[in-house]
Amino acid sequence: MRLCIMFLLLLATGLSALPASEFDDQNSTTWTAEEACSEVTKSTIIENQEDPTCRTYVYCYVTKGSVTSLIRNCKTNQYFDPISKMCSSQVPAKCSAEATEPPIQYPTEPSTESSEICEGITKSSIMKNEDDPTCKSYIYCYVSNGSVFSLTKTCKTGEYFDATLYLCSSTKPDYCV
Repeated sequence: MRLCIMFLLLLATGLSALPASEFDDQNSTTWTAEEACSEVTKSTIIENQEDPTCRTYVYCYVTKGSVTSLIRNCKTNQYFDPISKMCSSQVPAKCSAEATEPPIQYPTEPSTESSEICEGITKSSIMKNEDDPTCKSYIYCYVSNGSVFSLTKTCKTGEYFDATLYLCSSTKPDYCV
């Protein structure tokens, strides 16, 4: 019953979701959404430790013994509180409230130089990694305390970054080697 109520609350809030890819972060290997979700036995919501703005959270969905992790966005001007496990207008003390928009911005035209791909962004974005013709990685740009940072993320084994959908999937795009 509690699972049904939590699921209905998530549907009612109208939050958007992106598949949480298996991050093989080159800068940090201490936490991933998949690893955190692999430890749960029932569907739950947890803090996204890779989001310093607290504008996203991880929804661990358990069905038939299989766990799927989804990164979900709070509504505009809301922040995820790991204690209440809800988004609200209150900014948790450890979070950066710099962003004024939802965390994911889908660009219309990705840059061709991945080292400069994050220049000029004002909110977190996912970009195609132009330096990876295999499409097995992508660039995650985010803004924290007024500074822009970029991370190269890797898709799960057997998945490819689709620049039109801005997510990793098992379907290899035609433009990938």
